[in-house]
Amino acid sequence: YQLDEKGSGENTAMAKLVSITLSATVDLMLQNKLQPGVQAAPSNKHIIDYFFKILSDYSIKIEHQ
Repeated sequence: YQLDEKGSGENTAMAKLVSITLSATVDLMLQNKLQPGVQAAPSNKHIIDYFFKILSDYSIKIEHQ
């Protein structure tokens, strides 16, 4: 997969992507779908699809190579 995002002014692409995925992670933790703490990237398709949907909601394009 490939993400290509540009920042604007003070909002760098990295800050934007980190804050969006962090927010999605907190949502999943509150729903007891992810455990708190440091983890490897998820392998559960439903969890991955949730992250992709959230990023898509923010008009971030994900390309499958």
